[in-house]
Amino acid sequence: MPGVNHLRSGIPEDWLLKNNGREQPVEYEKRFRVHDYWMAKYYVVSGVALAYLPDFFVHYEVGQRSVVQVLPERRSEENSAWVIYPM
Repeated sequence: MPGVNHLRSGIPEDWLLKNNGREQPVEYEKRFRVHDYWMAKYYVVSGVALAYLPDFFVHYEVGQRSVVQVLPERRSEENSAWVIYPM
């Protein structure tokens, strides 16, 4: 199945998943190029492509079973997210 290639600041984002403790790039058919995760999710929910998306971004869709993990035994490196706001 074709995949969605997300561009971050114009640079293609690799799909890096851990396999036996080592991070490895995933090869896929790069059919769609997008600049935001919303468009990537649109292609996934429509059933026309695979995408490399954060868990929190597809939490609802996974719960509704409209999206499924393709390689659940492989995960990407966990990253912290920080929010800064005025008080």
